[in-house]
Order: sequence, then structure tokens, then C-alpha cells
Amino acid sequence: MKTLTDNLKVSGALAAKKAVAKTALIAVGVAFELAAKYSQDVRDEVATWKDNLVFAMGVLPNGPYITIQKTGHDQIKYLGSYMQKPDVAILFKNFDCALMVFTGQMGTHIAAAERRFIIRGNIGETMSINRALGIVQSFLFPGIIVQKTFRRVPESNAERTLAKVKVMAALTPALALKAFK
Repeated sequence: MKTLTDNLKVSGALAAKKAVAKTALIAVGVAFELAAKYSQDVRDEVATWKDNLVFAMGVLPNGPYITIQKTGHDQIKYLGSYMQKPDVAILFKNFDCALMVFTGQMGTHIAAAERRFIIRGNIGETMSINRALGIVQSFLFPGIIVQKTFRRVPESNAERTLAKVKVMAALTPALALKAFK
């Protein structure tokens, strides 16, 4: 029989997982917007998306979520930490599945193969979003984690390194401005 202490431990662990997932999602959303601004690789991938494409990412059953939109001219706008009628949604089945990806223990391609998330919307658009997401994650994670979690590690060159530096330099101020959006 579970005691009150056991229930508090479980609810405390769940709250911690939710806080980490929400923080990671916000960082991904803001970094996605910045990467579209500074990285030609992300801009090239986003150029294939239809205008005003809205996609969401989150954790089932009750969030947290983020919503991102492609605006004109291959730009990305982080809309906030909620789900707003997405064309495409990538939804992790639970916090454990999400945290494996958000903490760099597993790449999204492995998470997809292990069916740790579900997709709502067009599979082709989702694959393109996932490729762009991989580039964004390569900016957020250190090289050793990228090598471990990526199926194909993006080649390092001066342009990509400069884009990563710009994204990382702009990330903290942007997070401070958009964290409560």
C-alpha cells in the first residue's frame, strides 16, 4: 500500500520531469527561431515548407507544448508554450520518452524507431521538420553528445560554426524575453 510520502515522491518526480521538459521545449523553440535567422542549413530546410505552416511539439497527455510557425521568407516564429492548431505535431508519449531526447541521451531518429512519439499531420512535412530540428539540436548540444545521438553528424565548417556561435550568443537574451510567452 502506498503511503502519503510515496505519493509525494511520485508527484515531486513528475513535477521535476515536467519542469525539465518545459524548459527544454522553450529552449528548442527559441533556438529554432534563432537558427532560422543565422543558419543557411535551417533556412534551406524551412524553404521547402508551405507558408504559415504551424507545428507543435510536446508531451502527452497534458503538455507542456510549444508551437512554431513558418512565416514568409523562410523565417520561423516561436509562438509560445502552448499548442495552437498545428498542421503538424510531434507528441512524445510520456515524460520519460521526451527527456531521453531533450537531455541528449537519444536522437530523434532512434526515438522514432522505438515509437516514443506520435505524429499528427503530413509525414513528409514531419520528416522535414525533424531534419531542421536535428540541426537546431546540433547547435544546442556539445559535439560529444551530437556524435553519440545523431545518425549522421553534420560536417563542421566555418559557416556552421559561426551559426552555432551566433545562436548560442543570442539564446540567453532571447530566452529571457520569450520564456513566458
